[in-house]
Order: sequence, then C-alpha cells, then structure tokens
Amino acid sequence: MRKKEREELILKWAYEYARSGDFKDYSEIEWKLRNTDNCPEARTILDNYFIREELDELCKQAQKSKNE
Repeated sequence: MRKKEREELILKWAYEYARSGDFKDYSEIEWKLRNTDNCPEARTILDNYFIREELDELCKQAQKSKNE
C-alpha cells in the first residue's frame, strides 16, 4: 500500500472511531490506531490542529448521542 493510501485509510478509521461514540477525544483514537491497529504513523498523521479539533467535536457529539 502506498504511503498516501495508508494515510487516507488511517484518517478514515480515525473519523469512524470518532463517530462511534467509544472515544472521548483524538488522543484515545490515536492510541488505538498506534497500539491496537498497528499504525505507528498515526501520531504524525493526526498531528494537525484542525483534524484534532474535528475529531474531538465528533467524539463529543457521538458520546452525547450515545448517552441520550
């Protein structure tokens, strides 16, 4: 798999995890990607203020919906 494809896949997983309601913020998603999904490059890929803010907001919304 090419580097660009791998990055796109990791971002796709990150956003899916955020929408699941199972994570409180981007740092938990990053941990899962690095340690469970064997994606050590997740730290670098998610090292973007806007991506982190978006993931945090999605996590917050998903948790709220899950708890209603």
